Amino acid sequence: MVENDALFGRELGYYPISRARLMVPAGVIVVLIGVILNFTIAEVEGWGPLVTTGLMTPISLIAGWWVLHQWNREVTLYENGFTYREGSKTVFFTYAEIRSFRLRAERLRYFGGLVRRTVYRFTLLTVKDERIVLTGLYNRIAELGDKLEALIVAAQRPIATERLSR
Repeated sequence: MVENDALFGRELGYYPISRARLMVPAGVIVVLIGVILNFTIAEVEGWGPLVTTGLMTPISLIAGWWVLHQWNREVTLYENGFTYREGSKTVFFTYAEIRSFRLRAERLRYFGGLVRRTVYRFTLLTVKDERIVLTGLYNRIAELGDKLEALIVAAQRPIATERLSR
């Protein structure tokens, strides 16, 4: 049970990044390149295995860096704001601090419509010109976007009403 935050109130949702969606593509790329190198360059006697190892090392390090760079990202929604965590940095935002909320959603079809998927990309711009991009790597991204949009609109409504009255 998560305790209520003193400033932000009760927790409404927790949305971590899907680590499997990070590891699977990186693992497939590393294994695919490794198999190709194994049946080509590694077959050369003498220097082949050494060159294969020399090529696989930076490929594996780049794939690992990409995975670990995004490993600990998460968004936690509260009644009065949300937190965005990148690694060890947790940044707190109130909903009134969000100046712009943009959604880009695409329905993609493959193999004549047999395989379908929806791709989401939410871009939040704060009053300090900080940009937060939430993609389909987050668990339950559609639910996160719906809740986040509703909470931001509710917080922005009094500000917009006050501006219109002036």
